[in-house]
Amino acid sequence: LADRAIVQDIERSVLEYPRSDEEIRWLLGDRRGYLYRRSGDAIGFAFLGEHGVGPIAALDPADMAAILLDVEGRAHESGIKKLDFQVPSLNDVATRHLLARGFQLDTWMNLLMSNRPFGRFDRFIAFGPPMFL
Repeated sequence: LADRAIVQDIERSVLEYPRSDEEIRWLLGDRRGYLYRRSGDAIGFAFLGEHGVGPIAALDPADMAAILLDVEGRAHESGIKKLDFQVPSLNDVATRHLLARGFQLDTWMNLLMSNRPFGRFDRFIAFGPPMFL
């Protein structure tokens, strides 16, 4: 992932805060980062590795399905046998896309509690396995 500043800008737009350079370096230690563009403009990003998926974000929720389809293809090409996505319940585009592709809801549920509203979770998929947002 060549341009970490773009990832940070997207996360600032989606979550209202960017990850630090150190956290992005840590992610890249175990995952590859992908930046998605349309007509030269960044529209989203994804991180994928043998041990997990995420974070994934799109500036427009309508782009989430295409990003997920690419992540699935890259996982298959890399020989990754199992994909788990930490999809917020507000992200109906990702939920519908993944269910239509044969993914299943797990009985394990995570709750995010905050003392203030933040973020646009209709266009975000968290870090998995679920240790961090």
